[in-house]
Amino acid sequence: MELQTIVEALISFYSTMTGKLSMNLIPPVMIRNILKNVTSYFPDGYTLCVSLQQNSINLFYEFMDISVLADYNSVKLVMLIPLKTFERHFYLYKLITFPHRISNLVNYIQLTAEYDNLVLDDSNQRFLLWKEADLKMCRR
Repeated sequence: MELQTIVEALISFYSTMTGKLSMNLIPPVMIRNILKNVTSYFPDGYTLCVSLQQNSINLFYEFMDISVLADYNSVKLVMLIPLKTFERHFYLYKLITFPHRISNLVNYIQLTAEYDNLVLDDSNQRFLLWKEADLKMCRR
């Protein structure tokens, strides 16, 4: 194996560990084929946020978040792919925690929520937990 190939592989794995997919690890043609296959499993009314046209496939590397799951036998990449819908409305709720008094004590505790927002669809059947950074990625 050439030194350049090893360096490219290490850079690809490092970018994946930081949550972004590298084009060297999974090339655009392969991403396009993967996304074409999974779109048939989307719930009704949901589509990819970007089309699968050849000239826009590179945008998925910017939008997608990647997690790496590994065990003794395998390494798996979990891709978080943003979707859009035109048929549903979503309601955004800010999550606020309140202090809670501890029984038999004078002290109060206040829990910290991992997520800042609750996004609920109009049918009350689907929800998302979002951080402020997720909310900033939305367009009005």
